[in-house]
Amino acid sequence: GAWWTVILLCTFYIISYIDRIIPSLLVTPLKQGFGISDFEFGLLFGGAFAIFYGLLGLPIARAVDRGNRKHLIFAGVVIWSGCTFASGLATGFWMLVMLRMGLAIGEAVLSPAAYSMIGDLFPPERRSLPAAIYAAAGNIGTYGAYIAGAGIFAAVSTPRFASFFDLSGLDTWQMVFFIVGFPGILVALLFFATTCEPSRSQDADESGDGRRAAVRFFASRARLFGGLFIGASFITVIIFAYGAWAPEFLHRTFGWSVERAGLAYGATGVVASALGTLFFTRLA
Repeated sequence: GAWWTVILLCTFYIISYIDRIIPSLLVTPLKQGFGISDFEFGLLFGGAFAIFYGLLGLPIARAVDRGNRKHLIFAGVVIWSGCTFASGLATGFWMLVMLRMGLAIGEAVLSPAAYSMIGDLFPPERRSLPAAIYAAAGNIGTYGAYIAGAGIFAAVSTPRFASFFDLSGLDTWQMVFFIVGFPGILVALLFFATTCEPSRSQDADESGDGRRAAVRFFASRARLFGGLFIGASFITVIIFAYGAWAPEFLHRTFGWSVERAGLAYGATGVVASALGTLFFTRLA
């Protein structure tokens, strides 16, 4: 049913953030494994992802307007999960960068297709709740990724896992990528087998008029949307730059373990983002 689809879309959203953010908990092992600098890690975590994720958003959204959203989401999840899993097999820094780009391409599909599906799964008067729940899953995923990542890192660092690594030649960071990449593929198969592509709304515009109307709408409110987009961009820079380095900062400066740093930062973020979302939504 409709709500089952929403649940799976929310699950994808949370998984996407885990796969996106997990390198921030692997700064030291990745630097040691590939001999890279802090600048190169910043390129891996930020630039390699953000450029492709941002630039592909509009053409992918256009494809969502015309194509089968269920198939697009399935393909996107398989691509980003496969790239995450394959990151554990990377033999060089630039191979890891290329896989990070692939992750961005896959994840760029999810939200445009998800909101479009939600819009057609529910009548107008009932769309706000499932859309809000999906958006909330993003907030949970942003900081919950650090909690999940810390738990995974702690698990693979146990002596039992360590003995396995010695036998197989795998490092801790490789096993982390394998573990976080695998669930997305499983959920994608479940999504493909149990959901249906919803019929599009009768008012959906398949012609070029919809695109021209959108351009005119934004152009007539350039100051409003310009301010919103620029402000949102700066906020995103702060959130992801801080998120990329906060656990490593706690590790280097205060000697915290990766597990403790990830758990503390993630738990703080989950509480703060939930309170902020509720309070400022009400204030607005």
